[in-house]
Amino acid sequence: MSDSIYILDGGEERAGAYNSASPVFFRAAVKGKDTLAAFPDEAAVRFYVRSVKQILGSLPIEINAYSVLPNAVYFVFASADKSPVSVRNFLAAAGENYSRYYSERFLKEGNVFKRKIKIKRIGEYSEVLPAIVSVHARPVVLGLAADYSKYPFTSYNEKNGSGISGLTALYKVSGKDETKRDYVAAHAAGITEESEKFYGEKEKDKFVLDLERTLADNGCAGELASSEALAKVLIEMCGAGYLLDDVLHELRIKKAKRFDVIKYAVKDLMTRLDLSYDSALSRLGLPMLPDYSLFLEIVLEVAMETGRSYEHIMHGAGMAYPNLPFLKTLVEEYSSRAGVAVTEAIERLGIYDKEVIKELVGRKT
Repeated sequence: MSDSIYILDGGEERAGAYNSASPVFFRAAVKGKDTLAAFPDEAAVRFYVRSVKQILGSLPIEINAYSVLPNAVYFVFASADKSPVSVRNFLAAAGENYSRYYSERFLKEGNVFKRKIKIKRIGEYSEVLPAIVSVHARPVVLGLAADYSKYPFTSYNEKNGSGISGLTALYKVSGKDETKRDYVAAHAAGITEESEKFYGEKEKDKFVLDLERTLADNGCAGELASSEALAKVLIEMCGAGYLLDDVLHELRIKKAKRFDVIKYAVKDLMTRLDLSYDSALSRLGLPMLPDYSLFLEIVLEVAMETGRSYEHIMHGAGMAYPNLPFLKTLVEEYSSRAGVAVTEAIERLGIYDKEVIKELVGRKT
């Protein structure tokens, strides 16, 4: 759980549903086509968010929450319309604008997103905050981040007045102070089973059959299988064009295990196919994550299991060397897990540059 929760107060400056005495709330999901990575990198995500911001003021809606994942975007909206017409028009316009950008930059013609946009009205006001928490938790549930604060592309991590989301519609319903208090409490409590049902309502046909076949081929029994075996399933399913979040959700892997499954999948692609770290993430439909905890675990395991030098691993991963801040953390972790002195960890990692060693040994452990 993040130590700091940002709540936007800038919504009064935006035209939207909060001008209505009785705003209506909706959840929405926009998914990329199975054969594409809708958001291949951070620049693509930021362009999409900027596009959303430009379009937002022209329609009577407010974004209460959003989360941009590698191949999907999830929202909670407040609208002055009793029907989802404004939400649908907004998402269509944002999708068309982003598709033009995507086509020019990545030389892929046509729409990036699937035609079917899933929109569902939130029946009771009491369900709004759980829906917002659920949107913010998608990266955590899917194993892309350790907690709400570790994934940058959600409204949870927007600072006051700097983004595209707001809570003004909620203020109109239950008051500003009460909304802020309930917002913090809801995020502390975490996701609810009811709010998660929205993500389970998806088509199940060829996808389920392919998943069952892939599980059988790899000798897996769903969530009872090892992380290493499930990683192979993940690689095959993503290679067949299916979405990472759909596969993880269908496998019903517990949150604590999802990080390990993704770690083994990326590690396998790097060591078995000699892919760079960036290419391995891309093969799974993941962006280059700003949080290096995943990469740290992979480098540690490869170094400890194979005895390869740090320079060799970084070169194969396509990462900068020596990258001292990362290396310092790596040496400390290696020393701790292997039960050896820092100097011994440095030697095992094949680090002989005197200036680099001086930097490493000079740090308190």
